[in-house]
Amino acid sequence: MGDTAKKTPRVFEAEAARLADALLGMGMAGDRPPNAGDLGVVASSVCGLMGLPFSLALGLARRMEPFFRGRGVDRRTLFRMCLFLKSNEGDLRAGLVPPGPDEAPLAKGVWGVVQCVAANPAKALRTGRLWAVGFLLMSGRLAGTEFETAMPGGFISGTLRIISRAGHDKEACHPSYLYGMRMLVTIGKGARGGVVIKGIDPCPSLANRNARLRTARAACAAGPCWRCPKGTEDCPHAVKRFTTSNN
Repeated sequence: MGDTAKKTPRVFEAEAARLADALLGMGMAGDRPPNAGDLGVVASSVCGLMGLPFSLALGLARRMEPFFRGRGVDRRTLFRMCLFLKSNEGDLRAGLVPPGPDEAPLAKGVWGVVQCVAANPAKALRTGRLWAVGFLLMSGRLAGTEFETAMPGGFISGTLRIISRAGHDKEACHPSYLYGMRMLVTIGKGARGGVVIKGIDPCPSLANRNARLRTARAACAAGPCWRCPKGTEDCPHAVKRFTTSNN
């Protein structure tokens, strides 16, 4: 854990959500992964909505492909793409198409805000259980990149005490509650390869946000998230109120 507070990087969440909604309003949604022609249409629409030169459309279409690889076009994939675009808007307005999001650059070392987008029990160990945890990078030039890493349940519980002011409330520190929480972290390459979180920095503004999310969950009539039949990803109020990217 870091021991000095740093300024929180800006997250272009609201701007990305508006752009994603505008694209959905233009009929961009689809169940299948888009082909090159579909991506060209999306890129041209983005240029029009953001006031960018249409000469960037071809380069943008190439950068957009990873967001939809193996997935359809929906609000979540569009939000990730728009988060990347809005985080790199300065370069785009200068006529530069930035490198697309990729796990490889993350392994070289990145500092920024991440949001947990998945937390599922993976493998039981003698010392506890490993959890498969997915994160979305919310800030910086690689915003919109998703990655997954394995984390011990005990470490997750300890992390929740710090990032959501949960203290020693055992129930509030259940590992599944990491879903929807945000942290200011350093990302890098793990000892066995892959991308891991190397350090967590204190961030009062994110801790306040996470504490509000924790309080909303505690007031939920359905009870603890890990017992709810809807699951955290389909939660109608306690999670989605605080996680635009998963609406």
